[in-house]
Amino acid sequence: MTMTDVRPEVAPLQATTSRGPAENWFTTGDHKKIGLLFLYGSFLFLVVGGVLGLLLRARLAEPGSSVLGDQYGRVFGAHAVVMTMLFLTPAWLGLATYLMP
Repeated sequence: MTMTDVRPEVAPLQATTSRGPAENWFTTGDHKKIGLLFLYGSFLFLVVGGVLGLLLRARLAEPGSSVLGDQYGRVFGAHAVVMTMLFLTPAWLGLATYLMP
């Protein structure tokens, strides 16, 4: 490397555009915010899986009722998939990301 007497010119800083709170959350690199996003999403699917579980329990409470008709197996499978794949997995990943980046 050579030494020069003339210092190179630095471009002036441009004003950064202000982003809204939603854009700040979804474009963040902070591990705590990312972990919270995973936890919020998994909580949403906990509610969905809970509603499916309530439908199953309503069917079991009155065996002759037609709450689900012949769709009991499909609702049972959907409940299992939602609770394991869409709730438990993101909840565990969100907790791990929140605690350790």
